[in-house]
This record gives sequence, C-alpha cells and structure tokens, in this order.
Amino acid sequence: MSSRVQRKALRLTEALVWYHFVPRASSEGAAWYEEYQRSGCEHLAQNLDIAVGLLRRRKLAEAKAMLDDCGRQLDSLGQTGIDRCVEGAARESWWTSLAYFHYHVEDHAAAQRALYTGQQVLADVVEQAPFLVAFSTRCSDFCLHFARIARSEQRWSEMWDAIQRGREMVRGEQSLCQLKTRPDVFMADAQAFFDSVAPENDVEREALRILTDRDGMLRVFEKRALGATMVPYVVTPYS
Repeated sequence: MSSRVQRKALRLTEALVWYHFVPRASSEGAAWYEEYQRSGCEHLAQNLDIAVGLLRRRKLAEAKAMLDDCGRQLDSLGQTGIDRCVEGAARESWWTSLAYFHYHVEDHAAAQRALYTGQQVLADVVEQAPFLVAFSTRCSDFCLHFARIARSEQRWSEMWDAIQRGREMVRGEQSLCQLKTRPDVFMADAQAFFDSVAPENDVEREALRILTDRDGMLRVFEKRALGATMVPYVVTPYS
C-alpha cells in the first residue's frame, strides 16, 4: 500500500472524519482514498465545510459563491471519468451544504429536495462500494436536517417523526441506508467496520472508542436533536 494514502490523525477531529480509517481497512479503501485525495475531492469537501461555517455566520453571499464554485468543480470532475463513489462522497457534502443555504434563505422546499438528493447519492455510494459502509453513519444527520426544516414551518408532528427516525438509526433499530440490490445497512454494520480497525496512536484509540460507543453516540444525537427542535425566540424590547 502506498504511503500517500495513509491517514495518521494528530487531532481527534481528524480521526472522527468518517473516511479516516477507510484506506487502512482494505485495498479497495486505499485505492478509493488515493483517488479521493488526488482528484481534489477531499480539498473540495473541506471547502464545503468552510462554506457551512460561513452560513452559520450568516455570510450568505460568500457561502453561495463557494457553493457555486464547488458545484462547477464537481460537474467538471464528473466529465473526467472519475470513480462515481469518489465523486459521490464529495457530491453528498455539496447537496447537504446547498440544503443548508436554502434553509437559511427560507426556501424550505429547495432545502428538502437537496436533502433527498443527498440521501440518494449517499445510498448509491454505499451500495456500489460496501467498503465505504462508514459513510452511512452520516444518515442520521439527515433526520436532524429534516427536523430543523419542519420546525421552521411549525410542522411539529413531522419534526418529531424525523427525530425519532434518527434516534432509531443510532440505536440500531432502523436501517441507516435502504439499498436496492444489497441488504439494508444498520449501525451495527458501520460499527463492525470500526471494530475491525487497529488504532495507531492514542488519538485514534479514543476516536474508535467514540465511534463504537452506542450509548455515547445516542447522547450526542439527543443533544443535537435538542438544538434542531428548539424554537428560536424573539425578545421584544419595551418601548
């Protein structure tokens, strides 16, 4: 295996990235990460994280410009014959980031469409490349996104249904991904992947502990669910 595909985490946040352990787990994973890195998809996904940060700070114009640029790059990559599972991993990030932009400009229908597309892209990647089963751990995030949109439109029953779906995904009671030609993917499948990987340092050892701690993952989900369902309040000053 080439040394260029190795990922050695120095910080916990690096080791918790869903694909951190992928190149070490199999030759297919090593080849996937090498192309993900070489093609620029990893850098593109990092830029999408920056765009999301801009959205959180309400810098909508700057964020939209980054999103548009990333979209053009992805379209160009799609015409080069790049592995669809490589491009798809970055494309899912683009769709979810775009959905967040639409959410901020209160175009909730467009946000939902982007999320549904992102979900399908993710499922297609996992179906075509089972060695990327760790990618499926992002599925419960979609439930939080849908809940946030439902909250904004005061569709309370739909909001709580989305939270419950995510909760059941984390518990392992509901599938993360529903696939067309393979068995559905559950949290136990993703955790089996993480169980199969040996840590190379204390940072990775802690990351793997977190990634296989079902109770801890549920606590994190519940904390994020609280934020997604909390109704913003407006303080009206006395005149």
